[in-house]
Amino acid sequence: MVLNNHNEDFPLKKKILLFNRNLALNNALMPFVQSASWQVNIILLPELISYLLSKQHFDALILGFSSLDTEDLALIAKLRQQFSLPIIAMCDGQDAAKRVDAYKVGSDDVTLLDSCPEEFQLKLQAIWRRSALSQLQKSIAKVLDINDIFLDPAVRRVYCQQQEIILTSKEFNILQLLMQRAGEVVSKVELCNTVLCHKYSPLSRGIDVHISNIRKKIASVCSDDKFKTVRGVGYVFLHNHMALNYPKTLSAS
Repeated sequence: MVLNNHNEDFPLKKKILLFNRNLALNNALMPFVQSASWQVNIILLPELISYLLSKQHFDALILGFSSLDTEDLALIAKLRQQFSLPIIAMCDGQDAAKRVDAYKVGSDDVTLLDSCPEEFQLKLQAIWRRSALSQLQKSIAKVLDINDIFLDPAVRRVYCQQQEIILTSKEFNILQLLMQRAGEVVSKVELCNTVLCHKYSPLSRGIDVHISNIRKKIASVCSDDKFKTVRGVGYVFLHNHMALNYPKTLSAS
């Protein structure tokens, strides 16, 4: 379901993904999402959240819960690990401890359904302003355009042959680090410590899984290899000429 709201004060529409776990909350949720110029996509199945966020650009994710139970908190934590957009939890009354837990696992805001919709709208606009400022500060970071891959750190978007490649937050960070060091071997230890923020273990397949996902997404648009595996060490992002001339001792897997 898609709601298209319009307000002359906000001519540029924001795309909002609204997950409503409980249909009984519909009447309470609607005033919040109709209070600004937003295009709102409403879904009822939690498994659709990650799918849609990986396929389309959204400016915020609103999660409607009857209560913040363990399952709800786990969902917030999972989505925060995968995506960097603002996540707002909305619930029908809850104690302070549960709201604190929601913040701890990754929610940018927790709003009670008996609060003021206009206040909620202003809070979300404030989150967007802070995000825009952060992106502006990041704009000093170098835009990378190597081997047909265009990566813009300011807006955290990646393109290949003018087609956008949708990456998770961690996948983007891995690709950015590899491109910044194009032509060099970046070790799994460094990737793990820098991107996954935990100590590397030879038994862990976390980095390998992320690399595999990046490869598949790039391969859906570009046919040639963009980086190679140095077995037991790490990965190399290839310059255009390196894709043809790099030593055969490196694996493409």
